[in-house]
Amino acid sequence: MKRLFKLFGIIALSAVIVFSMAGCGEDDGDDTIATSGRLTITGIPSEYNGSYAYGGGTIGIGPMARTLYAAASVNNSGSAGTAGIISNGTVALNVWEATNSGPVYLKSFDGSGSAEFTIYVVNSAALNEATMNDNDNYLWEDDVSVIFIGGIAAHTFN
Repeated sequence: MKRLFKLFGIIALSAVIVFSMAGCGEDDGDDTIATSGRLTITGIPSEYNGSYAYGGGTIGIGPMARTLYAAASVNNSGSAGTAGIISNGTVALNVWEATNSGPVYLKSFDGSGSAEFTIYVVNSAALNEATMNDNDNYLWEDDVSVIFIGGIAAHTFN
């Protein structure tokens, strides 16, 4: 099931990249998508310090479910973004909500509710099609349930 979610996440994030690039106008020099959403993960095993993490998930159920992405940054310039660095067993990730209205297909997340995420720990900070399709890049993954309040959530691994 995790592999299916990972495959879906790769396909969805690739679509976001393609649609975001297709909808881009002139370059204004700052292509980072801002967000107020935050997800902090603690208790990551120490052997992953210095590695990177990102995640994907959903909030809500059924037809009201919305797709969420968590990373250090996301942009519209050809690479999907950057994974967050793990330090002292902790990583703080920004969270965006997918939207199907362009030209940008991610928006700031400030919602509340229960969300299911898969957190991926990887070797490379770069999030792009090549690194996301490279199985050797993946070190560890785990599913987490979190409660967002005003776009902010935290989870501690046991």
